[in-house]
This record gives sequence, structure tokens and C-alpha cells, in this order.
Amino acid sequence: MQHFDARLWPETARYDADGLSIAGITATQLVREYGTPLYVLDAQTLTATATRFRATLQTAYPGASSVHYAGKALLNVPLAQMITRLGLGLDCVSLGELAVARRAGADLSHVHLHGNAKPRHELQQALAWGVGRIIVDSLDELQLLRDLTQHRATPQPILLRVNPGVDVHTHAHIQTGQLDSKFGLPIATGMAETAAALALRSPGLRLVGLHAHLGSQIAAFAPLQVGIARLMELAALLRDRYGWTLEELSPGGGLAVPYRSEDAAPRI
Repeated sequence: MQHFDARLWPETARYDADGLSIAGITATQLVREYGTPLYVLDAQTLTATATRFRATLQTAYPGASSVHYAGKALLNVPLAQMITRLGLGLDCVSLGELAVARRAGADLSHVHLHGNAKPRHELQQALAWGVGRIIVDSLDELQLLRDLTQHRATPQPILLRVNPGVDVHTHAHIQTGQLDSKFGLPIATGMAETAAALALRSPGLRLVGLHAHLGSQIAAFAPLQVGIARLMELAALLRDRYGWTLEELSPGGGLAVPYRSEDAAPRI
């Protein structure tokens, strides 16, 4: 390895005469014990990152806040347990991920269920297990969820995943906020307002907030600012037309991480 850029590696990574090591264990040792391919997660780096996100958000934002880990990145029982110990919530995108969180002993009231085209049995199980928030991705899903919750004594809290129509400069396969994306309820077509009105007429549901996710590897703040502004504009419209008050705003994640020495990492 001609140049070892510590920014691109876990905090405990070192490179010396014995080669690459993580947390004092050489890559050679890891390969001998576990074989390849092998994914290695550094607990110190995860802890430091989680702590930095929580502390920064609490400092920068005066209201209540929470940080959620996206299970789609990597999820297993030990990791879910560690995420819980660090005080983070958990975002799941399937019944399988919810089952992992449940087996890990996570408080499901701090777990959100995301994902588009959620099937009926998945929503039924999430409701039965007491998932904290369901992020609704389409009108069809909202109607299905309305039917499943119509006789509930306690309404199920939901957020609407809104498509704000914002393009970001990242790879086309990881853009999710542009108007022609398959994800979310578009604001521009009026579908987001239609969904909100339906949710507010559904006694088994409680619309608590709005969510958007523009994509991954986002290095510039301007698109995120535009996305948040459009969420707030929608919230104001819903307040004026339906008397609804925004309780929770989930502006998504997707901040870039450096893969090369020349890559800049956005400041949290």
C-alpha cells in the first residue's frame, strides 16, 4: 500500500510492516480465521460516529431530535444490540430486518418501517409488533394501511414519504428524490396532499410527520436545503387547508463519505 490515507479507513486501522490491521488484529489473521470475502465492522468507529451525530444534532437544533441507523447498510443481531446501546433508533425496510431488531431486544417503538411496495402481511406484522412509525410510500399502501387499522383503539403513527422533486449530483442509481423516482408521494402532482388528506380522515392512523430521502453520496448541502424547504412548504399548506400541525420532520440521510483521498466529506 503506497499511501495510507487514514480518513478512508476505520479509526483503529493501521498499516505497517505486518500489513493492514484493524483494532490490533491483522487482516491476515482475520482471513485465516474467517476466510474471504469478509466484511469487518470497527466498533470504535461506529461508536464515535453515532456519538458525533447525536451530539451535533442536539447542539445545532434546539428541539427534540433522534438519530436512526439505516438497517439496509448492514444489520445483524449483535449490530442491532450495539445500535440500541448507543441510543440510536433503527430504520428497517423489510419484515426480515424488523425480525432481527426484535430478536436483538430493540424497543420497537424506536423503530421505523420504510420501504416501497410493502405487502399486506408485512404491514400486519409490523402493527402487531408495535413498530413506532410506518413511513408510507404510496397511495395504495396508505389505503391498505387504513383498512388494516380502522378498528384500532390506538391510532398508528405514520409519516408520509414525500417526493420533493429535487435532483442531486450523485450516481443515477442512488438518486431517489427526483420527480420521476419510484419512491415517495410527489408534491408537484398533488399526490402528497391527497395522501395527507386521506390520512387525516383515517381514524386508525395518526399523521405525525413528513419524510424525504434524496439519495446517497450527497456531497453538497444545497439540494438538501431545497428538499427541506419543500417539506416545510407542504407542511404549511396542510396547516392552512386542513389544520394539521407538523410534529416530526425526517429530512433523510445520504451524506457522502470519502472513498478517495481527493473526496471531501460534508460536515455533520
